[in-house]
Amino acid sequence: MAARAMWKARSGVLPRCTATDAARCEPSGHVVDVCSGALLALRLVLAIAALLVARSASASLSTDAERAREALVERGAAAVTRKTVFLEESHPIVVSGAGEGERGCGVVVLLAARSVAFTATLPPKQAAGLRRLPSEEASAALKRESNGGLLVLSSCEGPVEAVVSLGSARGALEILTAALPAELTDLSTQLDRELGPVAPRGDPGPPISPDALALRRRRAESRAREEGATNVLPLDMRAGPLGTGELRMRMPAGCHRLDVMAEVSVSSSGAVPPTDVDVELRDAVSGEVIARDRGETPDARVEACVAKVTDLSLQFRGAPADARVLVTDAIWPLPSWVPSRWGAAAQAALAAAVRRRAGAVQARGPVAESLGAQGSTQVAVSLEPDRCYIASIALMKGSSRGLRLSAIASSRPSTEELPPGGGSPSVLFCADGAELARLVVDVPGASVWWVLAVWQLGAAGLASEAGGEGAP
Repeated sequence: MAARAMWKARSGVLPRCTATDAARCEPSGHVVDVCSGALLALRLVLAIAALLVARSASASLSTDAERAREALVERGAAAVTRKTVFLEESHPIVVSGAGEGERGCGVVVLLAARSVAFTATLPPKQAAGLRRLPSEEASAALKRESNGGLLVLSSCEGPVEAVVSLGSARGALEILTAALPAELTDLSTQLDRELGPVAPRGDPGPPISPDALALRRRRAESRAREEGATNVLPLDMRAGPLGTGELRMRMPAGCHRLDVMAEVSVSSSGAVPPTDVDVELRDAVSGEVIARDRGETPDARVEACVAKVTDLSLQFRGAPADARVLVTDAIWPLPSWVPSRWGAAAQAALAAAVRRRAGAVQARGPVAESLGAQGSTQVAVSLEPDRCYIASIALMKGSSRGLRLSAIASSRPSTEELPPGGGSPSVLFCADGAELARLVVDVPGASVWWVLAVWQLGAAGLASEAGGEGAP
């Protein structure tokens, strides 16, 4: 049996590999293990193919940058300077390029991935030169937007200068600068960055006409009472000549919903002027924005939780001039199962997050708590069978460039990511046969402390009652 499993290399006969033979093959002297060699060759081919695919995917931006450099050289550039930078949203950079001599034209090519959006803001003195517009129309050319991750800036009347801001969350940017004999306006054809025709925008119809102020007030109060509000307080004020105003309030501990409604007068012809009230709720002491509503509806609504008596400032705009403005403050008590030991700010943030996610559903716990700092942290949480949980994180110190919380306990991971100033993320997940859940907390920043809390909601059926699994 062993003789049949092993063949000498000099025989020139290759055996047919089977699973049984492969298990018994052992190299000895000049004996060739054909089955093991075939498996090794297959693994090597797969590894090389994966490497080539990965290199081609990662090199796509670099390849386009090299094609852009070659295009600039073909157009007469004696030298092309290339630089790669990594940008994040709200962290702009300054780029510049100049021509050579009196007839030279400065060119700056900005190149990113096709899914990355960015803008270049130009100084007012360059707007007319870049777009060949008269000075009174130059303001329209102050901001240039990328198309398919490409933007070309060129000027023959002076150096090119621009402030580049990223519209996406983050991305790599290739910057190529050169001097050309003539002005360059586009490279989308050479770099295959053409987007094609854009469909015209549809007409959403006329704006919503608001009902009478008294009717809207009754609806807001009835809705809050049905959702369990313990009290609804009306606050009356009047907008200024520009339709703006500010209301300072001393808010008791609890979760508050503020509905802001402006009175609209009907003209003699029966027409109702369009109204769009936008609001911002700020801390009256620090000025920090707690919540905002910039929707396109006649009324505005913001929600916030405070763990102690707090002075807040409600600022609004968009109301008719000198119109009556009514604010209803619906109050819910703080959830008794949200701990207060981590401070008033963390308690309020956690309460707002779980209330937004689970509504009035009651919970038990917290069954797990953890403290952490900036960076990415993984936390394991023990689970009970057929139970659902809600988790949230809140900052205790410092500020972050966004927060992300993920929970992996089944085949459907739950994730929520919020931008800076967007509040605290929360996720809802259920134990689908798993004994442990892996929570991943991503907090970019410096000198940031956070607290993670996990509560048990009950049977698995409560997941649909509380809004379903996963982020909306």
